[in-house]
Amino acid sequence: MQPLSVVENTGFKRLINHLEPRYNFPSRKVLSNKYQNEMYAELSKCVSDGLPTVQYVAITTNFCTSCTINDYMLLTVHFFRNSHDTFQQCQKVIEVIAFQEVGRTADNIRHFISDLLLQWGLTTEVVAVVWDGGTDITNALNE
Repeated sequence: MQPLSVVENTGFKRLINHLEPRYNFPSRKVLSNKYQNEMYAELSKCVSDGLPTVQYVAITTNFCTSCTINDYMLLTVHFFRNSHDTFQQCQKVIEVIAFQEVGRTADNIRHFISDLLLQWGLTTEVVAVVWDGGTDITNALNE
């Protein structure tokens, strides 16, 4: 839960050097340009591999506040996968977004949810939505 720039911090570098002196830690630029994109692509593929065969999904969404008082919204899909005539309950977090950057309004929340469902090809599969009852999310879902 630290920004990628933590790898440029002198104290962090000393800690890593103390733990493993031979380890050459990648720069912030390498982390953000290469590894972050690779990790996202790998996780995205892992999640999307299970979704094409799903007929119905339920979504849950909620706001979380970090210790630095930043608002984050999570969107999770829940579904059952049929594997050899046995249903397996699955859930996948498909997005976490920092809302301090875009503003926590019903319109922004609605766009966030609908854009994600469209991006993941889940616009017709959603049969239920569960949320904490907050006014902003309620207004977004009612729209």
